[in-house]
Amino acid sequence: MQLNKMENRVNYMPQEESIDIRKFLIKILHYWYWFVISIFICYTIAYILNRYKEPTYSVSGTLIVSEEKKSSVDLLISSFDRYSARKVIENEIAILKSFTLAYQTLNEIDNFDVSYYSVGRVRKPMLYKSAPFSVVYDTIGHSIKNCPIYITILNKNEYRLEIDGNFNINKKLKFGEPYIDNNFNFTLFLKKEVKDFLVGTPNKYFFIINDIYSLATYYESKLVITANDKRGSVLTLSTVGHVPTMEADYLNKLVAVYIRNGLDEKNRTAINTINFIDEQLSTVIDSLHRAEDKLQNFRLANKILDVSEEEIG
Repeated sequence: MQLNKMENRVNYMPQEESIDIRKFLIKILHYWYWFVISIFICYTIAYILNRYKEPTYSVSGTLIVSEEKKSSVDLLISSFDRYSARKVIENEIAILKSFTLAYQTLNEIDNFDVSYYSVGRVRKPMLYKSAPFSVVYDTIGHSIKNCPIYITILNKNEYRLEIDGNFNINKKLKFGEPYIDNNFNFTLFLKKEVKDFLVGTPNKYFFIINDIYSLATYYESKLVITANDKRGSVLTLSTVGHVPTMEADYLNKLVAVYIRNGLDEKNRTAINTINFIDEQLSTVIDSLHRAEDKLQNFRLANKILDVSEEEIG
């Protein structure tokens, strides 16, 4: 009985099924054309994306927040609170990422109030400083912001202006001739270094007069700041954009404005401290003069002689 039970157990053990790799490969190769088509489609999509998609660049820089940024109160607290230094760094990061600093930076930097683009068959790359013309617009008067304004350079003297949408503007103008209506007030100037290359060659572009408030919000949101060391005194500022020189100019100006504002704050603090000390000294001097006058009047009233003056006499 025991042997039979053992035999039954052996018979019920599962057997491994062998995989015929040859048949599997034959089935795959039978549909080889699908693999070729898939590879071709993937390659085509990758080529189109790399060829026509606007590239994005990341630009970064470092900033050292020195111990001088701390106030005397912060230094006093730091001896009791080990997190005070970190709090100071967080405050400086908040200042760097603030809308106020971004708005001030954009108002002081050139070539950011107007964006220039080239019109291609597929792409519309931003030109930044390489645009063949410049736009001067009335900052006091009314000019619609964030509206694409198309121009076609006809020759070194003339261009065609086109504004789509509800405006339906299509007219020929001369460079240096102001265009003024109820919605726009601007003048285009062709750069001298490109005049000889544009004769008889139509080139289409468009520009946008930016709303600085919206632009400041955009740059405020995309600025990334990270602390590099344990104490957090070394900060890395990074941003992304389609024109690396434009992003680098923004970061450089942002840091310059930040440093200048810090120096102005220190100067204001020093001036306020000096004024406070002067006021206190003036108050003390006045008190001394009043005390001296009272003492002198007391001596005269009580006929008290000054011993030092008597000896000298």
